[in-house]
Amino acid sequence: MTSNLIDKFKHYGRTEYITPDMYFIGGIWNPEKLDTLERIAESDKSAQRIIQTAEQLIEDMKSYRDELYTLYNQMREAQIIYDIHIQLLRRVDYYHNKIYYSVCVFKGYKKGGQPFEKIIDEDYKGKERHIAIKRYKELKKQYPRAIAKNNIDK
Repeated sequence: MTSNLIDKFKHYGRTEYITPDMYFIGGIWNPEKLDTLERIAESDKSAQRIIQTAEQLIEDMKSYRDELYTLYNQMREAQIIYDIHIQLLRRVDYYHNKIYYSVCVFKGYKKGGQPFEKIIDEDYKGKERHIAIKRYKELKKQYPRAIAKNNIDK
């Protein structure tokens, strides 16, 4: 990435993102409103400066896209290796005095990338406990190599 673009990410203390208007500082006048040679020359210089800035922006964006391509491929390779996790969780809502059961299946990536990616996320009310347990057992059969976690003990 070009140093010009890296410097733009430090603009006003914001390191997360930049906006295109940070590049184009300056303005041009309507040619019909220009009444002196000096103002015409100033507008020409301003237009030239904006053109140079736009050309620099194009180069910076090409470099930025190359960086994104590299980062995308690195993260994609890191996310290929994952484990399947199955969880049965008991959750108490003390405010409403109710119990819920959650059955979740998610991918847990071993290195880099996202911490997990949900595949299935189902909630059951307390009276449907037996349905939640049955669904948990079905999913364990469906994903035999999954890491199963049963956490419904009181």
